Amino acid sequence: MIGDVIALGTEAALAAGALLLEGRGTNFQIGSKANRQDLVTEFDRRAEALIISRIRGAYPDHSVLAEESGETNGDPHYQWVIDPLDGTMNFAHRYPLFSVSIAFKVDGVTEWGAVHVPALGELYTARRGHGAYLGEHRLRVSTVAELPDALITTGFPTTKATDPDNNLAEVTAALPQIADLRRSGSAAFDLAQVASGRVEAFWEYGLSAWDVAAGTLLVEEAGGRISDVRDGAPPKKTGLLASNGHIHDVLHALIRRAYVP
Repeated sequence: MIGDVIALGTEAALAAGALLLEGRGTNFQIGSKANRQDLVTEFDRRAEALIISRIRGAYPDHSVLAEESGETNGDPHYQWVIDPLDGTMNFAHRYPLFSVSIAFKVDGVTEWGAVHVPALGELYTARRGHGAYLGEHRLRVSTVAELPDALITTGFPTTKATDPDNNLAEVTAALPQIADLRRSGSAAFDLAQVASGRVEAFWEYGLSAWDVAAGTLLVEEAGGRISDVRDGAPPKKTGLLASNGHIHDVLHALIRRAYVP
């Protein structure tokens, strides 16, 4: 079955990406969810509907967890985890860094995932035990082993204006210690960059399963390391740290020291 799942998921990611590219130059509808920085567009919903329709056509009994429509219960052994447009703020401003993320889980374990970056024409895929790829090119995390040489990415929660747990203290502490810092606005894209060796690490708080299900598998299959930002345990919704492994412990300690509850 996994071969058919991979073919379907890949096709759905590419089709959703094509829809987003087609729509980004139009006068699309933009709304908000929890706050005015937590945006949703008509293309979030349209891309999600496209992906789910492809899945339902082939696997009507599978469970689905998607950002806009939530969780649809089905066979508990098989679940698709979907972020149809990761980087909605970028998309709404016609900034080209946004992605489509699709993962497939068996009994709660991610077995396959894809992150498609339509504007760059890049498709990242990973299968558990079989490696991570950008197209046909196998990915490996970088070998950078010192923080002063590390290019690192991060992000901020949509509640950053009102929530003191907004990552500003951590960024202030980390920036002087590293080569430089980037903020793309798409966690799935950032995780793909760790897997590809283009950056050494990524951390962010307030992430959900659909943000990271595919990207964390990419990092793991490329030889990287994943943990919770705060305590080093497997990642929770509160925060995720992904790295090439070489700088993981020292970066984790730096972030933890900076955190003020």
